[in-house]
Amino acid sequence: MTIDITFGFSDSWYEGAGVAANGGISYPISLGGVAYALDTDQTEFSHKSVQQLRAATDDKTNVGSQTLNPEAFWRRQFESWHVGAGQSHFDRIDESHPHRFRRSQGINVWERFQVSLLNDVAARYLTSKSNVRLVVAGDYLYVTDGPAIKYTTDITPSTPTWTALTGVPAADVTSVASDGFNVLTAHNASGIYKTTRGSAATASNITGTVDHVAYGKGRWIATNDNDLYDITTLVAAGGALPTAHFTHPNTDFAWNCFAEGPTAFYAGGYSGDKSLIYRLTMKEDGTGLNQPVVAGFLPDGELIHSMQGYLGFVLIGTSLGVRVGIVGSNGDLTVGALIPTDDPVLCFEGQDKYVWFGWSTFENTPNTGLGRLNLETFSNTEALVPAYASDLMIEPAAASSTTTVVTFQGRRVFSLNGTTFGIVYMEDLDNLVPSGQIDSGLFDYGLTDEKLSLFVDLSFIADGGSTTVSLSLDRGSFVDLATLTNSNSPIGTGEARADEFEVRMTLNRDSSDTDVGPILRSWALRSQPATPVTEEIVVPLLIGPVLDQAGGFAEEVDAIGQIDNVVDLCRSKQAALYKEGIRSWTVIVADYQVLVRELYYGRDEERGLNATCLVRLKVVQ
Repeated sequence: MTIDITFGFSDSWYEGAGVAANGGISYPISLGGVAYALDTDQTEFSHKSVQQLRAATDDKTNVGSQTLNPEAFWRRQFESWHVGAGQSHFDRIDESHPHRFRRSQGINVWERFQVSLLNDVAARYLTSKSNVRLVVAGDYLYVTDGPAIKYTTDITPSTPTWTALTGVPAADVTSVASDGFNVLTAHNASGIYKTTRGSAATASNITGTVDHVAYGKGRWIATNDNDLYDITTLVAAGGALPTAHFTHPNTDFAWNCFAEGPTAFYAGGYSGDKSLIYRLTMKEDGTGLNQPVVAGFLPDGELIHSMQGYLGFVLIGTSLGVRVGIVGSNGDLTVGALIPTDDPVLCFEGQDKYVWFGWSTFENTPNTGLGRLNLETFSNTEALVPAYASDLMIEPAAASSTTTVVTFQGRRVFSLNGTTFGIVYMEDLDNLVPSGQIDSGLFDYGLTDEKLSLFVDLSFIADGGSTTVSLSLDRGSFVDLATLTNSNSPIGTGEARADEFEVRMTLNRDSSDTDVGPILRSWALRSQPATPVTEEIVVPLLIGPVLDQAGGFAEEVDAIGQIDNVVDLCRSKQAALYKEGIRSWTVIVADYQVLVRELYYGRDEERGLNATCLVRLKVVQ
């Protein structure tokens, strides 16, 4: 029995559920609105997921994380932090450094391939005055307190012995400096007072109005507003201020900081929103200083507050943070990029390869203390940005600023000044901070799509204390996952999903042994893609001028039109509707293969061909 087809190929053959509307003839497949029969003799009919990770080969000499099978879980591994803080994104290609991180507090990052807790701090001097400053002369540590000048030879007792010098004036100390033996203090209109190391008294040395005093390159410098004085010869003999060595032509300009460089002495100051740094070199006959010459400057709006020369660099503290200056052959400075802080940087102290600097109101919190630079390691050499991180910190009862820092008895000692108080803190070598945090910086595995986190792996070097692991999803708040007592077992993430992750490690010291805490060697977050699984369908379409139907029916079809439909969809890569029984998908024809059994020609040419068309479809999610 045959049925004549009286409707065109543009008419609907397939209306869903595998049943055509005409004559009760059923077609199991429809692609792009065209109905097809299945070639049931073929075995290629399949649905399968598409592998999302390409195969990889490893040509590295050394075994490492790069050798891991890419079809296993993805890893972001952290195993050293010595290149410092300030990196917001951990895995930006060609931008991120694998040994940098975003931020830390209370964490020692300077030992390669480990992090641990920093030492705690302890208060060693407290006053109601707000001009506390420190200077070291040999084995003596001097502190200023209003007009008073005191010293101690041992900062370590809980209540150190402070000896107050006699002979001080009524005016408060505005500046203090030492050449290792002489200690000079400026008292504004009361001039400069001098004591020598270990002496019980101070006395008037140079009369006149002085707001700053400094020592470097074998010369003593004093300033008042825009006047700069060379007082070197007067320190020994005493007397009245000499004629100013240099008076800045801008009467509003004020000198406020000084530094000793390799070839020159530097003096800085500002007027309005403009800051300048001058260099002073020694005359060839050694009798005095040449006239100052501008050696560098800061961007408008950034005010200079402090300077320190160390290891051939000049460290510059500004209203916005820290900059590093490179000294040129003629003494001029090339000033590097800004390391931002929340408050002005007022002091520096260099020891070994490190420079500590005053870091006040850290991250806009009351925490105030020190940051640290590593002049041996630069996170950005071209921009002159050394590795840096926060260091010793304290949370005072009220807002305050770190005004001076020195090294005394092998530890950092720094002063804080608030509106109505001043405090001296020392580094406590016998106790670690109770806890410290380090945040990794954002990472997305180089893929903006959603990921499924699975485990955090940790590795420890030393026992003691505990470590809390926290996870942030898409820049949200950190959520604690678990607290470990130095166990290397993986921590589950609850299969948290996100485009971006950030991990925080909180190290906690031991509850009984306060000098013991965890030493973390490495950690890694294991994840996998969370994007929908891509599906591929391979379907064998039966093409032929006559299709046999169940129940003995046979039907003539447009075989050429069926093939052209597949070819057009493959060429255009236009999304089409694919129906299979009662189910349907939006697909793209990836490719096809026509297996011809019989080709009609001559007077039967219009009948086309008898074939199977293997079509590979990619499902559009």
